[in-house]
Amino acid sequence: MFDIDRKIIIFIYIIIHMYKHISAVLSGELFDIVINSLNSKYGRLKIISSITHGIFSPLSKYIIELENIMADTFDDKSSKRTVRLQFLKECLENDTTQLLQLFFQYLLCWLNGGGDKPSNTFYRPGVYNFSQYKQKLIVTSSGGNIITIFAKLLKNIAESTSYDRLTFTNKEIIEELHRRYFSSGSREELYQMFKIQLAVLNPMIKIISENNFSDFDYGLLPNIAMNRTSKEIADIMQEIEGADEDITGTQAGFVLLRVKTNINYTKLSEDNDIKPSVLKENCVEAFKKHVIDQTLLNRLIPQLINQADLDDPRLRPMSESAPDTYANCRKYIKLLLDKKDLITKATRNNINTIVNYFKENLLTIAPHIYTTADDLELEGIIFYINYNVYHLNEAINKSTIYDSISHSHPPERVWRDFKSLNSITESEYLPKIVAHIINMFLNYPDDTSQSRVSGKSLTKKILDKIFNNILEQYGKTDSVSKRSNELDFLTEGIKPTMGKSKIYPVPSNFIRKIQSTIDEIRRLNQSTPGYPSGINIILNVIETESYSPPRPTKKPRNENASSSSDALTGGKNKIKRKKSRKPRKTRRYRKTSNYRKTSNFRKTRRYRKTRKYRKTSN
Repeated sequence: MFDIDRKIIIFIYIIIHMYKHISAVLSGELFDIVINSLNSKYGRLKIISSITHGIFSPLSKYIIELENIMADTFDDKSSKRTVRLQFLKECLENDTTQLLQLFFQYLLCWLNGGGDKPSNTFYRPGVYNFSQYKQKLIVTSSGGNIITIFAKLLKNIAESTSYDRLTFTNKEIIEELHRRYFSSGSREELYQMFKIQLAVLNPMIKIISENNFSDFDYGLLPNIAMNRTSKEIADIMQEIEGADEDITGTQAGFVLLRVKTNINYTKLSEDNDIKPSVLKENCVEAFKKHVIDQTLLNRLIPQLINQADLDDPRLRPMSESAPDTYANCRKYIKLLLDKKDLITKATRNNINTIVNYFKENLLTIAPHIYTTADDLELEGIIFYINYNVYHLNEAINKSTIYDSISHSHPPERVWRDFKSLNSITESEYLPKIVAHIINMFLNYPDDTSQSRVSGKSLTKKILDKIFNNILEQYGKTDSVSKRSNELDFLTEGIKPTMGKSKIYPVPSNFIRKIQSTIDEIRRLNQSTPGYPSGINIILNVIETESYSPPRPTKKPRNENASSSSDALTGGKNKIKRKKSRKPRKTRRYRKTSNYRKTSNFRKTRRYRKTRKYRKTSN
């Protein structure tokens, strides 16, 4: 009898326990890739930088990018962006020898995969090279990690006591700069030049280097016109400027594909009987009554909502006695903020797992290169970004999709498919290339070592590591463990599991235009080997305001100003451009009144059709 009662009590306890818990998904960011349009402010900057510099992006590009973001956006990350911008500006202002600009560009080259390997060589973990890619489309790294890595490397130079104590990446970049630009002196002398120059920047370097690493962002861009003269590249830029008039007013925006982790777990219910959709209706009602504006309404998603929105006085009662009309809207914003916090925690766990994975394995992956004297945490994230970008570019170059455009699209014309959101989504190859990139990121066999574990991709190994970390955290109740882990809420409920991979297209006006890409991603998921468990793929086509740059006013050229090309040559190969005495031979010029006044015009058929010619001939 006692045993029966005991079983009943246990059964009731389980039912109550399950009732108090609801199912949830732990979804952190793992991989983002974006295609920006040329007629958007940020897209134009990225595309022109890629065309003119390839993967050697200059410091000035990131300064302009941060200035643009800060002019248009104010959110929870604004204070961090302000400090980053100040840091980059101080680097540029105090870079009297152009050492920092060169260092930054070579760091970017390596983070972007290092370019094509020398002929008759193949990928070897940790073996550095600095070149461009010859292909017409490239994947590049982007986001806040670039500036954080830059600051941490500078801190390593500033605080090291000798050249030999530098971390490996610093040695490789300084060695390359010495070989190309400063061969007259020794590496140690170059190292001392860096230390002298960094003395002024030490306070800012320390602040930025304390930042945590962020999520991993990438972009698909048209590549530099390889083997082209400076005049030919200038002609391409002139054509882009000429296209500004054609694309002004056309829809701008970007295509975003995001891979996120998908871990199922349970959490305590919050005893909230009101559905989120009902809570949101209260916010829509506030908009209809002009209490809140369209901007706040558009931010009602976890990625865009801010703490300031919850404190918005427009959603609070005018006085203590007034009715709390928009309490449900505030509850909805609080719900979004909780989701945002959960995404942040899951993303932080993903980043920490990746950094620790390589910190623990670098000495095994490349024992002939890395040593315990290196900053293995910093080298680990540099290795991971380089590995991803190089292999994704290699995948583009070897894909049948890319091969089909190699003859129909000359390198100097590939940018045309990036002109607007319409041209991107209607392109015969751009969205398909991104689908191919996602597949390669998830399934490319791990070649960081000779021993491959059952053909698993590096991403699959990292997903297993992320999930194992979650399982280790599950059930922990000791306060020290909880404080030291982002996932301190995974202490009870049903054991977490890896969810089945799913594809989520976000509804929008343009999403139907990439339906063939969505179908291709789903086909790859259902075929062998398919996508690994534990991930979701989100596809989004986002519209933004069209941007047309202001026409520059003519100013006298400053002979002392250094151009972006000078940063690649150390300022040694400045070319004095002679003013051409002949008129420029372009179509745009031949349509102007200035051209019609020249003797060249009077030799053409167009001139002989004019009234002036007929009068002179009579």
